[in-house]
Amino acid sequence: MPRQIHILSVILLVMTFTLHLSSLEAGEMEDALKKLQTGEQKIDFYGIAIDQHGKPVEGAKATFHASAYGILRPKYTRLAAVSGADGRFEIHGGKGARLYLEDIECHGYDFPREGNTRGFTYDLAYVERHRPDKENPVVFHLRKKHTEAVVLLNSRASILLSAPKNISWFGWDVASCREWTAPAAPEPGYFRDYEVTGEHDAEKKEWTLTIKMNGEQAGVLMSDKLLYEAPAVGYAKEVTLTFKYSDKPPLKHLYLRLRDCGMYARFDVEHGHVSENGVFFSCKVLVNPYGSRSLEDLVYVGSDESGELILKCFKEARKAMKEQRFAPRPPFEEWVKDGKMKY
Repeated sequence: MPRQIHILSVILLVMTFTLHLSSLEAGEMEDALKKLQTGEQKIDFYGIAIDQHGKPVEGAKATFHASAYGILRPKYTRLAAVSGADGRFEIHGGKGARLYLEDIECHGYDFPREGNTRGFTYDLAYVERHRPDKENPVVFHLRKKHTEAVVLLNSRASILLSAPKNISWFGWDVASCREWTAPAAPEPGYFRDYEVTGEHDAEKKEWTLTIKMNGEQAGVLMSDKLLYEAPAVGYAKEVTLTFKYSDKPPLKHLYLRLRDCGMYARFDVEHGHVSENGVFFSCKVLVNPYGSRSLEDLVYVGSDESGELILKCFKEARKAMKEQRFAPRPPFEEWVKDGKMKY
């Protein structure tokens, strides 16, 4: 009932605001809009695309949308440009208050969300607005992908410990996304890739976790760096970490070797918290089932054939994991050449 009352209140507020606007005389609305529009400027923007080695990226398509003030809702204009041999590009449009970068696309490159500015204010009412400078373009960082890209097994993994429920142990099967909250022997057909034991210290406001990897070649390595080739060394069979209470994930990336054969994988911690109630991490998982250290994923091109090939790779990868072996490597280079996949 309280939720319904809240929704009803919001609806009434919107209706009241709409009636207030409709009660304004046309001249008043036009005057208010003109006042806002006096802060708009002509949209000119200068950018440059470079890779992780500082080299200019040619042929990168940058897509933006510009917003201008309008009655009740902004007016949007789509703008785009392609970088030249020097990596530079220019955007020129009509008057607007803001410019937002949607994406930068280029074959063989990835455009990371982290480390790149996407929103630019042109409104004259803002002191710290964007000031276009052709001699000093905004730098956008792209990442040149490795040529040895494969279809990585995409999966999920988590760590969940709960003080109120007395859950201080957690296990996970990466291949099947099966979890355990008690250290009993896994059922036939499942394998416990890792086990997590937690100790809670309410006085110090912290949790101490011990992560134990299972498998002859298994190991784990923590890092703040996002790598597209798994580290060759530095893995430990077991690690112990202490985390203070936090509403943000205290880890960024975990690099693992899985199973008896030692498949390389990367766990990206997307959500998580540590509190008096427990520990929770939710991870995106990428597994290379073919034996190499490449964590560069081939991209689906949108065709039915491409989708079927990826599903087949996933099926073979899970089968290989269950059998504690590497999966046979498909002819990825031929698939890319034939347009069935792309880097």
